Amino acid sequence: MILAYESYQLKETRVFEKVVFKPPFKPSVTFEQEACFIYSVAGEGMLYGGKEKGTITSKESILMKCGSFVNHWKSAGNNEFCEIIAIHVTPGILDFIYEDGVPDFLRSKNVLNHQVFTKIPQKTIIDEYIKGLLFYFENPELINDDLIVLKLKELILLLHTIDYPGIRELLNGLFDPVVLNFKAIIQSQLFEELELRDYADLTNMSISTFKRRFKAIFNDTPSHYITNKRLEKAAQLLKFTDKRVTDVCFECGFNSLSTFSKSFSKKYRLSPSDYKKDS
Repeated sequence: MILAYESYQLKETRVFEKVVFKPPFKPSVTFEQEACFIYSVAGEGMLYGGKEKGTITSKESILMKCGSFVNHWKSAGNNEFCEIIAIHVTPGILDFIYEDGVPDFLRSKNVLNHQVFTKIPQKTIIDEYIKGLLFYFENPELINDDLIVLKLKELILLLHTIDYPGIRELLNGLFDPVVLNFKAIIQSQLFEELELRDYADLTNMSISTFKRRFKAIFNDTPSHYITNKRLEKAAQLLKFTDKRVTDVCFECGFNSLSTFSKSFSKKYRLSPSDYKKDS
């Protein structure tokens, strides 16, 4: 549930956003020809994008290139709410803020980097930048287009100077089209706590289109195929590891122990506990 929302625009395009919400919260977004920088002021989340996944905790940030993402905020640590800062960049905005020409490090040089996002651990320079930005959210009367341009350029330069794997390469290819194999996306996210709507979002499709594509590729329905694969993994874990039934349940992507037990018993004719004892 969103508790508070503020944003600033440049050329009728959203650039800076501050969102406060109560977890659990799972937005699914698609950035078409748009990159996004997210900073967690407070809160923890799991980000899914294409074949990749990553965590973000308080004082960490993530740089995301164009694509489809699911962000699942499960908890806020000791806080009752989460707060994030989101900064959006489009090719049009870059052309506007760099009147004399977009810097070379933002122009694609056909770098073979297929990352769709990269996490940036806590960095003092980023923390200080966000503090400055929060000041303007608290004093909106000071905001104007010139200031937005300066703050956006400042962030881009800070990210370019951070010597952390993947950042410069990702900056260099922010707006390259990312074509990911449908089957690879499904296989890489099979055991995550995702729903049908989430898988459709990750492949940038409507639910109906996703179902048709899935049936054509896997010759099965998404629900049956995904559940079956999760149960097969669960059976392997119960048979060959010492993990508890509860741990196996959640590790395999089920969000309910009762649902897991019912589905497992239907497939293997034994409860998960009995199956483990007989192994």
